[in-house]
Amino acid sequence: MINVLMCLLAFMMAPANNSKYFLEKRSYEVRTMTESRDINYKETFEEINNSDCGFYYAEFYRLLPEGNVSPEFLENFSQLRLDISAFCSKYNGSDIPISEDALRCLDEMLTFIESNGQSAVIRFSYDSFYDGMDVKEPSIDMILTHQEQLGPILAKHKNAITCVETGLLGLWGELHGTDMCKKENLVAVVDKWLEVLPKSICVSVRTPLHYCWWKGIKRENISWDFSYYDEDSYRVGIYNDGYFGSASDLGTYSDRKEEVKWLFYQARHALFGGELMTINSLEEGQTYSSLIENEAFMTHTSYLNGLYSQVAIENLKTEIYNGNNKYYWGQTGYVFLRNHLGYRFVLKDVIMTEEVSLDDKILIRAVIDNVGFANLVKPKKLYIIFEGERYKYYIPVTEHKIIDDEYIINGDPVKWDSDTRVYVRVSMNLPNGIIPGNYKVYFKIAYSKTDVDNGNSDYPVRFANDDENIWNEDLGANYIGRMRIIKSRTEFDEK
Repeated sequence: MINVLMCLLAFMMAPANNSKYFLEKRSYEVRTMTESRDINYKETFEEINNSDCGFYYAEFYRLLPEGNVSPEFLENFSQLRLDISAFCSKYNGSDIPISEDALRCLDEMLTFIESNGQSAVIRFSYDSFYDGMDVKEPSIDMILTHQEQLGPILAKHKNAITCVETGLLGLWGELHGTDMCKKENLVAVVDKWLEVLPKSICVSVRTPLHYCWWKGIKRENISWDFSYYDEDSYRVGIYNDGYFGSASDLGTYSDRKEEVKWLFYQARHALFGGELMTINSLEEGQTYSSLIENEAFMTHTSYLNGLYSQVAIENLKTEIYNGNNKYYWGQTGYVFLRNHLGYRFVLKDVIMTEEVSLDDKILIRAVIDNVGFANLVKPKKLYIIFEGERYKYYIPVTEHKIIDDEYIINGDPVKWDSDTRVYVRVSMNLPNGIIPGNYKVYFKIAYSKTDVDNGNSDYPVRFANDDENIWNEDLGANYIGRMRIIKSRTEFDEK
């Protein structure tokens, strides 16, 4: 009884602004929240051309000492197979640095890709014309010199580069077939790529064995390996150019079960992909796509060659998918595989405060399914955009600090795991100086807030909803609902 009386006395003696706080707090807590009903929450079967994932198309280009001309057309997602054999002694009598003209051409090529919002996987090789017949690399010191020359140009266009495949050693740059493909050279080349490239670019090796060579672990212990965010190994992935070509993926795996177990964690943050081979081990009634899907969710497959093997691609285009995802039954295996390579976000539900005053906090709750095989590997940020008739306001969600009763839950899209439902919750103040009025509200997932006004130039992510109105091309953002902002509720009530 004494405690109750003391609490009541304390409340009565509290200053006026303290009681006002409780009034505003209570007002905020009962603010009406409404489901966004003008959104189709079903997934589309159409292709969504987001960056860094999907079927790619290989583009071959030979860099020469002089006379280089950059291509005038490239696909939305390419693998650039760049032949730099002209700068080693087998072809010109001595190992020489890459010429300024060749570096200029590479810069122009990547500028073209970036200016069109395209992306590319990069591989350099000394295999002349990528014919896989014979290759003699320069000395390891010259290879490292070439990497140091290439690094600044690749870093300049980091947003356009999905990953850099180690390359440089062996036939096709696939780390086999020459005396240079030995452990100490591989370690030196991978280390140099990690040194000269920004952290946002993954570096891929050909097999789990090469990863073990580089990291200095035993291959039989690979399933116990785990990389942390601040470690170099966090950004080392695999390019599997024997994808489903045999029981070992043409030598990719030694112990498939254990190495896939390792990839389940590693490929959440380091890219995995390659080339699909002709599959010769289908059981009765089994399709290419249904065989692939179970393991693809484990390896988090992000990209595959769109033309190779041609037999495998044609089989996918003619077969009818009959796998685990009933929603896709009746579609071709190609459509299923194409739509699940990499990340694929589908907005499943949104509720938000439909009317707020400048004294209130906005509250948004969104449900998002990542139905893709993989995560968003390259780091991007989530922004909330308020678009009115005259003004636009941007809130960088993932940079928001949690203070008092403001909070962000699942605000980092890199952590929206594949084959997982994510619940995004946002409670925060309105932007300073926002003008009262009616606003459309958007989620934008892109690289940086400095580029956020430039539509698609900052590589935004489009949701895969079956709704043509959800995507705003000019903003590069996904519509999630409407909100009305009024003046201070205290002033509003007094009037």
